Amino acid sequence: MELILSQMPIVIPALNTGFLQTMRLFFVTLLGAIPLGLLISLGSMSRFKPLSALVKVVVWIIRGSPLMIQLLIIYYFPGLVWKNPIWGGGESGRFAAASLAFIINYACYFSEIYRGGIQSISAGQEEAGLVLGMTKSQIFFKVKLLQMIKAIVPPMSNEIITLVKDTSLSRIIALQEIIWAGQAFMKGSQGISGAIWPLFFTAVYYLVCNGVLTVLLGGIVGIVGTLDLEVETRSDETHIELILEVEVQHIGALVHITQVVIVGKGITVEFTDDVHVGNDIAPRCEGELDAQAQEAQRSLGQDRAADAHADGNDDLRDHVGNQVLEDPPGNADAQGLRSGH
Repeated sequence: MELILSQMPIVIPALNTGFLQTMRLFFVTLLGAIPLGLLISLGSMSRFKPLSALVKVVVWIIRGSPLMIQLLIIYYFPGLVWKNPIWGGGESGRFAAASLAFIINYACYFSEIYRGGIQSISAGQEEAGLVLGMTKSQIFFKVKLLQMIKAIVPPMSNEIITLVKDTSLSRIIALQEIIWAGQAFMKGSQGISGAIWPLFFTAVYYLVCNGVLTVLLGGIVGIVGTLDLEVETRSDETHIELILEVEVQHIGALVHITQVVIVGKGITVEFTDDVHVGNDIAPRCEGELDAQAQEAQRSLGQDRAADAHADGNDDLRDHVGNQVLEDPPGNADAQGLRSGH
């Protein structure tokens, strides 16, 4: 015990230096892999089949081969095969090679998490958004994103915690991270050799780091869950407002939808302004299609009155429902037309 205490003033600073290198690699990997993973997931879901197939093959290779082998290939391949050691022989070169390997590896894993989160959202929400005039980017960022985050945060948290421990693999290319620093005292470093306790002591660093990350990520999961619950419980309020006008022609009449409200968990259509049929204000009583037919009769003339009464009920319901507010199978709920004084 006295020997360990006497070695601590030398060992602890060396382990701290190695741990800082570990944290550098950890944060650089996250900064690169999180956005790259999203791009890869979009590529794997692309409708352009050659691109989708190529991305899926790359993801399969990266996920199916050991990260240690990928580190060796990225670091040694340019020098051995191309006779061009692009990484050099210093610590900065080894760090750059390790960062590239980790970013590519974890981006492929993150891409599958992103893909699962995106595909877990009903395709009907995108269809409803397109019907309402939203672009695909608006649908993604304003409707799907919050739901996707709720789905991907727990598995992403697991991968992030695993990343902290995986950084130890970078010692295979002699990156001086914390495991390398602890192992150096077994071989001989700074006047200490044959000491195995520094290598075991590195586990304390990982336990503390992962403990802090677990608490932080757990808090993020809780916050995201609260935001999602707020969307569910406040679905009758305006979260995203789109001012647009949709015209539906039926026996010459125009139905003007002047405001549409989109909520995070589905599609809700509300009328905050008057709904006009032709030049007249439609009745506010839901389902009073006979009254709508009478309004159409006055605006279109007596010659179409019989058609309006005979076909108005079924046709107007089918026409407006199918073209504006239809909720296809698997869609988020779309509330029906509500009109009145």
